[in-house]
Amino acid sequence: EPSSQDISFFAKYSHILSHTAIWAVIVDTACIIWVYGSFTWLPTFLLQTMDLPTTVLGYILAVPIVAGVILSILVGFISDRTIKKGVVRTLTVRRVVLVACHIIAGLCLVLGALLADQSRNGGVALIIVAHTFAMPIMPQIYANMYDVVGRRSGELIGVMNIIDCVMEIGSPLYGSAVIGKDTHELSGWKIMFSTCFAMYMIGLIFWNIFAKDKTVVKI
Repeated sequence: EPSSQDISFFAKYSHILSHTAIWAVIVDTACIIWVYGSFTWLPTFLLQTMDLPTTVLGYILAVPIVAGVILSILVGFISDRTIKKGVVRTLTVRRVVLVACHIIAGLCLVLGALLADQSRNGGVALIIVAHTFAMPIMPQIYANMYDVVGRRSGELIGVMNIIDCVMEIGSPLYGSAVIGKDTHELSGWKIMFSTCFAMYMIGLIFWNIFAKDKTVVKI
């Protein structure tokens, strides 16, 4: 492994990006950022498609944020305690959390859109659950990034932000294209939420195949 302090920028990042464990983090992060970008459409969905009154919209949008923060702290605490005991591998702990959160968030998002035809309250409740379980994903991915990159994780976040910005811009634009002018029509929303589910699954599968819990970058 290269270790020179004078290694060039190109050589350094060629080395960093040559590891599939790094790409596991990058790809999953990009997929999650796509979903987060789609969440910017939630106020429109709840207000115009679900016909929620503006007097309660802010409270409903706040629920998954507050619940997600609490869940993220709880998941982080349990994960750290489990890893510290040394009974279960770090990667196993990360895998359990990420598999559960990806699948629950993705399924609830799709089912919420499908159920909205029959039950407004049921559809909204499932989408709130989806948003809540999306929250612990990024902290666990960043923790795994530190597992494999160590002290270079700050630099890698900066590089990843370039890709993430593209996803965060592209996702709302995609939403505009599939939802169309009639925001009351559910068909476009179902396509957008199904795409989010696909992004969850792509990121999860890629991460599960290539993720590691040992430092792969030595420079």
